Amino acid sequence: MKTRLAIREKALLTILLVFLLILGYYIYVLQPLLARQAALTASIASLELEVARLEPLEKQETALRQEIASLIAEELLLATTEEPMNLPQLLVFLEGVAKARLVGLDTIGLQNINPVDGGLVTLTARGTYPFLWSFLQALEGQPETLSLEQVIFNADGEAVSADLTFRLVGAVIPEQPGLSVPVRLSPFTLGR
Repeated sequence: MKTRLAIREKALLTILLVFLLILGYYIYVLQPLLARQAALTASIASLELEVARLEPLEKQETALRQEIASLIAEELLLATTEEPMNLPQLLVFLEGVAKARLVGLDTIGLQNINPVDGGLVTLTARGTYPFLWSFLQALEGQPETLSLEQVIFNADGEAVSADLTFRLVGAVIPEQPGLSVPVRLSPFTLGR
């Protein structure tokens, strides 16, 4: 038995079929494309922000490269023109500056000194504040081989003492075999 569909039923089935095709296209084709488009739009926005952040740095790149090149050239010039202060010279220098500035040196300590890279030198200087200040200025006026790292002032009523820590950079112990530190400049006999 064959049943024939009426025109109205055929129209309804056609509309239903078209609706299902449109729904399937929307769910399986258009919706994933829209989601991918939204993700790509967000990615583009974040990349544009990154580009906007990096553009000023890119403009500074040439200036920074020139500055680095000039600093390297300056460092090479300093390395070739300036001979580092070695340990015997330092002890003689400290004694001379202390005498000239009326400052007494109580103790000198050497920490992690090695012949090539240098190390830390600590000392306690005693005197009045203006003389200590003059002593500090003399130390700061030294070449880059001497780097002041810490200063601690202590007052005991009579005088002010300063504990100084500075780094000696460069060839600390000379390679000359006959050169030695005089006994009077030894850190063990320097106390006054």
